[in-house]
Amino acid sequence: MKLKSRSRNQLWAKVFSILFCLTIITSLVLYITNNFIQRSENLTPNKLIQKNSRESVGIWGLDQIDILEVTIDYCGKRPELPFENLSSFNEKKHNADFYSCTLRNLTELPIKISSAEFFSEKGDRKINKGHKYLKKKWSSTIIEPGQTVHRRNLWVWGERDDNRLIITYQAQILNSPNTSSIKKLAERIAQNEGDSLTFPFQVTLQFFR
Repeated sequence: MKLKSRSRNQLWAKVFSILFCLTIITSLVLYITNNFIQRSENLTPNKLIQKNSRESVGIWGLDQIDILEVTIDYCGKRPELPFENLSSFNEKKHNADFYSCTLRNLTELPIKISSAEFFSEKGDRKINKGHKYLKKKWSSTIIEPGQTVHRRNLWVWGERDDNRLIITYQAQILNSPNTSSIKKLAERIAQNEGDSLTFPFQVTLQFFR
């Protein structure tokens, strides 16, 4: 009887141990996931000039180093001609607002846009896109020193009175023979020992019915 009781106790101890471990793992996964979502959907630029409820100019970068200027302009309820970047737009289905976006490189080093995450706030829908997609949509995914790239006909729609589309891009500062005149940036590049520095920036599109 004592052996059976001891075996039963050991079995329950193992069950509780497994359940305890699973609880900890689940909690960690949820914590990491929630923190990632907060970071990807609530980023703050170094500087932001909000021209109105739809248009803005933001300065983005790394460790408070100004690297990229992002200008968002509102174009109205109709896309710019000629129609571009509108493969998924259905005029009969989508009541939409259209925007253009200009990215300006503030450094002496080339920057590459490498990926994008699209998050629709009201629909709670997230889509990830890679470099191949971005090459089709932007005039170029490489922004040379001091130069700009432009995208027309970014759009957001909603089934209710308002919505926001938050696009989180990942960008890389590419290796270059040029040396940055920004001391902090030059130091970060040297610390990275040849690997490209990566930083995020966001484009937020506001929809009003």
